[in-house]
This record gives sequence, structure tokens and C-alpha cells, in this order.
Amino acid sequence: MIDLHKEYFVNMSGGEAKKVSKPNSVKTVLFLITISIALLFFIKIPPIFAQDKVTFYEGGIFFSYARNQEFIDFLKEHDGQKIQIDTSIHADISIWENSVVLEKCEADNPGTFEQLYDLNFSNMNIPLAILEEGATGLTEPKDVNCNLNYLNLQEQDITYTTTHGGTGVVQIPFKGIFEVEVIKEDTSPHYFQLKRLSD
Repeated sequence: MIDLHKEYFVNMSGGEAKKVSKPNSVKTVLFLITISIALLFFIKIPPIFAQDKVTFYEGGIFFSYARNQEFIDFLKEHDGQKIQIDTSIHADISIWENSVVLEKCEADNPGTFEQLYDLNFSNMNIPLAILEEGATGLTEPKDVNCNLNYLNLQEQDITYTTTHGGTGVVQIPFKGIFEVEVIKEDTSPHYFQLKRLSD
């Protein structure tokens, strides 16, 4: 048996005997190998270039309906984050609800909807209509709240188009990756700013 604690001399092809270094302890080598394997399994090494998480939204956005609460809640939840939107903005003028919402929101924000239907809504405050607190349904304009929540789009050189259903159905395709910032005034309203990062 080889004594690991001794030094050995060997003769290389009959030549001069040369000193061979003392071998490392086998137990030490095995221990280091075991530790290295364990580290590979239990230590998670973060990637050098971590990608930002982008949350997807494909629910509705409504100009002429009091149905924006889902979108508002989503924006509040993702304040300061990046989101991807793939939806259409509903700007219908086909049913009674549309006329009630447009009447109330135009009264609260004069000139807004003329600008919106001209597809000129970049960098403006767009009212996100919802039901008034305490309202159980939409029966008259006072049931609509159009001055509590606003959408502000920070973007340039974006051309929007509309699709028409022929019976007053108007939809505006709305897609892109945005950064969300919720700006709340001391006495309301809320401004939900979307800064476009890419199409």
C-alpha cells in the first residue's frame, strides 16, 4: 500500500532518479468534489442580463362605456412596472349606454371626445368612465363618473386607425409595451400615465 504521507523517487527510463511531489490527500480531493457538486445543485446563479418582467393585458378599454374598473385596477396593481397591451379601445356609438356615457363625459370634459374621435389622443387626459360610487346600474348620466380616473398616453408619431362594424360599432386597435406611472392628486383624480416603450 502506498503511504500518502511519504515522498517518492522514481527512475525515468533508467536515468537520474527524480523526486515526485507528495500526492494530495484522497479524502481532501473527494471532499472538495462533493462540495462542488452540492453547490451546483443548491446555489442559483442569477443570469448576467436579467430581463424585466412584462405583464400582459388584453381586457377592454372603453371610451363610451362605464366599464373601465378592470383596467383601472390593473394599472394600479402594476404601478412602476412594464406592461404589454394587446386590445382594442371601444368607442361605440351604437346603444343607449354609449350616448349616456358620452353625454356625461363630454359635459365634464368639454371637447375631449371630439379630439378622441379624430384619433388625436396622444399626450392628453382621456377620461376612464366608471359607474358612480353607489350606483347599482346605468340608468341616467348621474350614474357615470367621468372625472375620477384619466388615462394619459406619452407617445409620439403613433398613427391610430379605427374599425367600424357598420352599426355604430367603433374600435381602435391598441397595442404596445408601456411603463405605468400612477399619479394621484391629493383630492383626486387619478392619472394613469402610459409611456410607450415599443410597438
